Amino acid sequence: MPRLEISVTAQDGCHVLHVVGELDMRTAPQLDAALEEGRAPGTPLVLDLARVRFIDSYGLRSLLLANADAGPWGSPLRIVASRAVDRTIKLTEADRVLDVYPDEEHALAGPLVTGMPAAGPDGRTV
Repeated sequence: MPRLEISVTAQDGCHVLHVVGELDMRTAPQLDAALEEGRAPGTPLVLDLARVRFIDSYGLRSLLLANADAGPWGSPLRIVASRAVDRTIKLTEADRVLDVYPDEEHALAGPLVTGMPAAGPDGRTV
């Protein structure tokens, strides 16, 4: 059984990479290639890592590099994180530069407009 499975779909004007397995030194190059292939000018890229069981520094590096390279494509990388991925992102404070969403629905909806206040659960701004 492969340690990492990646599939690509198009949804709501975005390319979505669904990743299943472990993201580490051995599998990060596979993700890097898929991220490169999944890019298209003006098309947001959602990286669904909800089914990733493990991520190490190589996997995190892949996320950071893909996000840093997002400028020419017109949209930052949108990440849906599993508990393991979210823990690693927060522990390393990479959440300061990565756009992490709780689920695919929110990631497809996209980022808040810069400078606009965020809405809390009751709909009021926070």
